[in-house]
Amino acid sequence: MQATSNKLQATKVISYSLQPRGQERDSKLANINESNEVESTKLSEEVKNKLLELQAELQQNSNNSENNNYIKFKQGHDFKVMKFEPEKIHTEYVQYPNNPKPTLQYKFYASELIDKKQNRWTKVREWTISPTWARSVISLLLKGFFTLEVTRTGSDRNDTSYNVVPFLE
Repeated sequence: MQATSNKLQATKVISYSLQPRGQERDSKLANINESNEVESTKLSEEVKNKLLELQAELQQNSNNSENNNYIKFKQGHDFKVMKFEPEKIHTEYVQYPNNPKPTLQYKFYASELIDKKQNRWTKVREWTISPTWARSVISLLLKGFFTLEVTRTGSDRNDTSYNVVPFLE
């Protein structure tokens, strides 16, 4: 009986030591987050606002890191609220690598919402899309909706789609 109990204890130790590091880390972070939640309420409103402002700047910088003159969506699934400037929209034939024939593209100009509470927006930047997806944007602009929620789904040119709806506060 004692041999069986020793074997079980050894199994428990082995299984614990084989627990993935990610799970251990997540468990430790959960404990840290729980204890910090209580302390975080002690921040003054001024400090909280400053931290939120810095967080928004970091978010804007990470969104704009590749080229801050263009609106870029992340691959997979990404969502943005954009305020369009219809008077700047135009078309252009663009030459893409591995495509000998220039492709018609629509160039929209819009600001991206950074912080809804403080009504903060990026500078106006370019967003280039195909005629297929430009139709839905132009249709909503013609109806007077200049601020739109745009959701991108897909990982490359061939499987990307956009869902565009009016942004209603």
